[in-house]
Amino acid sequence: MDKAEGWQRRIYLTMSIIINVAMLFYFKYANFFLENFSAVKTSLGGSALTWEKVVLPIGISFFTFEKLTYTIDVYRGVNKPLRSFWDFMLYIMLFPKMIAGPIVRFHEIASQLTDRRAFDTVDHKLAGLFRFVIGLSKKVLIANVLGQEADRIFGLNLEDVSAPLAWLGHWRIPSRYTSTFQDTRIWLLG
Repeated sequence: MDKAEGWQRRIYLTMSIIINVAMLFYFKYANFFLENFSAVKTSLGGSALTWEKVVLPIGISFFTFEKLTYTIDVYRGVNKPLRSFWDFMLYIMLFPKMIAGPIVRFHEIASQLTDRRAFDTVDHKLAGLFRFVIGLSKKVLIANVLGQEADRIFGLNLEDVSAPLAWLGHWRIPSRYTSTFQDTRIWLLG
């Protein structure tokens, strides 16, 4: 996309958006529409439809929006496209950023995908280890013992465990919010 001219870039962007949103729509809503169509057909005296239920892949919305942030950042010229398919897959599938909270935009970690040395220091590893130990301690000593009551009282934050794992793996995942259950921006929880 970075070598294409204006109208070609728009076509690539449009194709990416249409394909990604169409796949998301198919996986999330195919069963819904087929079930309703079948119900209407049956109520009008027809026979019920038979079909294999579409299985919803885990994280399909997340993966779709990750791919869209990549495409949009490249389209806007915020970052150049990744040259390696494996770096692209790493961006899409990087587990610690997947559970860190809201979508991590491509431009926020793009440079780390191709040059991982920037955060490969003892200080970063110790900071990640510290955050991981604190998060794991909260999970084992508080959440596992007190269960849902601990979540309600202390507002455990998924970033306490997920982002530190990213630090240990030499990734700096931006923090989106202080605490999942204390943030007043309710849209972040969706």
